[in-house]
Amino acid sequence: MTKKDAIIILSSRLTPDRKLNAESELRVEKGVELFEKGVSSCIIMSGGPGLFTEETAEGICVPRGTHPVQSEAMRDYALSLGVPNDKILIQDYSSDTVGEAYFVKEMLLSPMRLRSVFIVTSNYHIKRAMKIYYQILGPDYSIEFLGVRTELDSDPNTLEREKKSLNTFLEHFGGLKPGDSAEIEQVLYNQHPLYKKIPDERKLKFYSSRETPYYCK
Repeated sequence: MTKKDAIIILSSRLTPDRKLNAESELRVEKGVELFEKGVSSCIIMSGGPGLFTEETAEGICVPRGTHPVQSEAMRDYALSLGVPNDKILIQDYSSDTVGEAYFVKEMLLSPMRLRSVFIVTSNYHIKRAMKIYYQILGPDYSIEFLGVRTELDSDPNTLEREKKSLNTFLEHFGGLKPGDSAEIEQVLYNQHPLYKKIPDERKLKFYSSRETPYYCK
């Protein structure tokens, strides 16, 4: 495998008691395996207040502003597997795959000049993740993917949900220039249901100076 600037492990879900579900553990284990093989000396755990494994009294998403979030639980698991703390970075703001791509780019990849990445996710999720990351990161990045096998790989409901989610992403973001962070941010905060409802003062913005917001057509 070609050496990369970073290994990005995408989050899955947390159990209601804020532990990683089995799928998340598999993803972390695969990322740690790549780390130990020398693919990169940097692991990025990507995931903020995302989904629980089941709906709880708190709602389907981890409440924003509470801890641990996905990336923190993933980091702790990697530490238990022997990865040094100083080799792990976290992106802890996103709530879904689209946000993971955008915020890992703006919070870590761009400022740290990490241009080549290896992304670890589940097999059933790779098709959608590829479309999202190529569109959000853009042509300045070299991206490879590695999937882990799960029991959901051939589950009809999961595959149909992935297809619908991909179509929704393409509807809103597919017409934008790949890697155009300014316009991607505008769509994310004006159109995406998980981010447009965040109070404005808590929105993590990088391109808020545009005078005219971009809206999907």
